[in-house]
Amino acid sequence: MTRLIQRLSESPKAPPLAETAPAATAPPPAHVDSGPGEFTRMISTNTFKPQAPAPPPAPAAAAPAPAMPAFTPPAMPKPAVHMPAMPAMGAPAPAPHAPAMAVPKFEPPKPPAIPKPALPAAAAPAGKFQEMVPILLVVNTFLLLVLIVLVIFELKGK
Repeated sequence: MTRLIQRLSESPKAPPLAETAPAATAPPPAHVDSGPGEFTRMISTNTFKPQAPAPPPAPAAAAPAPAMPAFTPPAMPKPAVHMPAMPAMGAPAPAPHAPAMAVPKFEPPKPPAIPKPALPAAAAPAGKFQEMVPILLVVNTFLLLVLIVLVIFELKGK
């Protein structure tokens, strides 16, 4: 990032004079990598020693290198390849038969017989109190509701 700012802050150089004869343009100079950038150096975990800042890049050469002629590959002749015609789709050839072999019959194993569970013992005869339980639940619920209504009216009366 700092190199970009330095390049932008430099004063522009005078453009080179154009040649009178049109010539093939020279390829741009190959990018010279001077090592990892500042961000990479800061977060690099490979080294724990602070590194010295990279030297500023050398100024570009004043005289451009002589232009090389553009390379054009020679024309390659296309080989003549004769593709055979596809055969007509007819009946498929019969598959060869495998020799007859006696295959043993497979029977899965039979599960063992499950014994029948024993019947539960006869329930003890219900007592008189157990017969009255459903009625007692209904009576208790009704009395609870009456009690709640009385408490609500008593609180509103105050």
